Amino acid sequence: DGYINVTESTCQRSSFCPGGSVLVSSAEILHDNLDDQEQVIVPCPGGFSGSIDLTCQKGMILTEGSCYKGCDQTFTNISGLQIKLPGDLEHEMQWKLECPEGHSGELPFRCLDGNLTCPDCKCLPRELSTVAPVMPSVQQVEISELPVAALAAAVTAVVLLLCFAAGLLWHRAVRRKAMAAAVAAAMGDIPTHSVLPKSGTRSGRSGHSVSHSTSAASSGSKPKDEASFELVVDLPMALPLYWATNHGIHIFPDPNRIGEVQNLMTETWMSHYTRDRLLHCGGRVPVGCRVANVLRVENHKAYARYSSYKDALRTKRSQPCKRFTVRTSGKINLLDESVNEAYLFHGTNPESAQSICRDFFRMDRAGTSSGTMFGPGIYLAENASKSDEYAKEGSGVYVGLCAVLLCRCSMGEVLTVSQAGDMQERLRDGGYDSLCGDRLAAVGTYREMVFFNEEAVYPEFIVIYTRSFE
Repeated sequence: DGYINVTESTCQRSSFCPGGSVLVSSAEILHDNLDDQEQVIVPCPGGFSGSIDLTCQKGMILTEGSCYKGCDQTFTNISGLQIKLPGDLEHEMQWKLECPEGHSGELPFRCLDGNLTCPDCKCLPRELSTVAPVMPSVQQVEISELPVAALAAAVTAVVLLLCFAAGLLWHRAVRRKAMAAAVAAAMGDIPTHSVLPKSGTRSGRSGHSVSHSTSAASSGSKPKDEASFELVVDLPMALPLYWATNHGIHIFPDPNRIGEVQNLMTETWMSHYTRDRLLHCGGRVPVGCRVANVLRVENHKAYARYSSYKDALRTKRSQPCKRFTVRTSGKINLLDESVNEAYLFHGTNPESAQSICRDFFRMDRAGTSSGTMFGPGIYLAENASKSDEYAKEGSGVYVGLCAVLLCRCSMGEVLTVSQAGDMQERLRDGGYDSLCGDRLAAVGTYREMVFFNEEAVYPEFIVIYTRSFE
C-alpha cells in the first residue's frame, strides 16, 4: 500500500582457501585463493627443486610432494686442503673435481637436500700416490705340481656344469615346442604326422590331451593309409621348492619368513604424506611397521593359472623382456627375470586377505575400494608404505592388526607413465603387459604397478603387522 517490505538475508560464501603460504620441507610455498576441491601444481621457490600439489579441501590446504634444497657452499676442507666449489648446486646434482696441484685423486661431490656429501673424497700427495703398494709374497704353484686327483676333480666339475647348462637349454626348447604344438592342435593347424610322442601324466598331474584326425577322416571317408592319431602334451608344473603340498588350497604359518619379510618392509618403507593417506588412514603417517606373522598360501589352481600366464609371456616373444627393476628386486627367492617376475605389495585387511588368496583377484571388483587412477585393474606397489595406505585393521582376533599381500607378479614388458588416465588401450596397442604409474617422478611420492590380467598376479604370502608411530 505504497510501502516495500524488505526482509533481512545474508549471503555466505562457499568453502574456499584464502591466499597465503604453506611450509613444505622448510620451503615457503605461496598460493592464491583456491576454491573448494581446486588443485594446482606450484613449483618450489628459488633455492629448491621440485614441485608441490596443492589441494583445497574444506578450507584447508593439502600438500603432496617435496621441495629439495640446493647446496650453495663455495669452499670446503678435504684432507687439510681448501677446495673451491661451484656453488648453487641443485638437489641430487653431482660435481666431480680434481685434487689441487701436487695431489692426486678425484672429488665426486653430491648435493642431497642442502647437504654437500663426498664420502670417497681423498687427496694424496703425488709422491705417496706413485709408490706401488707392497703386496705380500705369494708362493707360485705350477700346474704341474698340482695333484692329479685335484685336476681330475676340476675337470669333472666343469663337465658336469656344461652338461647341466645343456640340459636346461634342451628342456626349455622342448617345453616351448610342446606349447606351440598344443596351441596348433587347439586351432586345428596340425600336420598329418605326430609332432610329439604320446605320453601319459606324471606325478599325479594331468597332461593336456588333444585328439585330431586328418581332413579325409573328418569328411567321413577315411583312407586306409591315413590313420587318426592322438597328441598328448605332458607339461608338469614346477612348484616352488619350499611348498609342502601338491594339490588343493592351504594357508600355513611360515615363521621362518618373519625376519626376511620384516627387512623387506623396512627397506621399502617411506614416510610420505599423500592424499590417499588422508582419505584411507585419516592422515596420520606411520614411520614403520612390526611384522607379527607371515602366512604362506599354497593355492594350486591359482598358481597353475599364474604359471600358464608366465609361460605365455615367454612364448610370445623370442627375446627376454626389457629389464625392469623394483625396490623388492633380488630380495626374496629366485624369480624369473626373463618376464620381469617380482614380488609386490597389496594393502587390504586380514579377513579380505584370506578371501583373495582362496578366490583370486577379481577384475570385476577393481576400484571398488580405492579408485582407478590408471584404469580398472589390480594395483600393487614396490613400497610397503604405499600399500599400507590402503590396509585396514581387522576385527575379532585381528583387532589392531593390518594386512598386506606379498604377491608374485609377472610384469612382462612394462609401460611407464606419469599422468593419470585409463591406459588399457595404450597398453594393448603398444604391446605391453603391465603399467608403471610413476607418481615418484611426477610429484615425488611412489610408483604403482597396475595389472589388467588376473592371471598375472599370485598372492603368495599374507603379512600381518602393526603400524609404528613416533
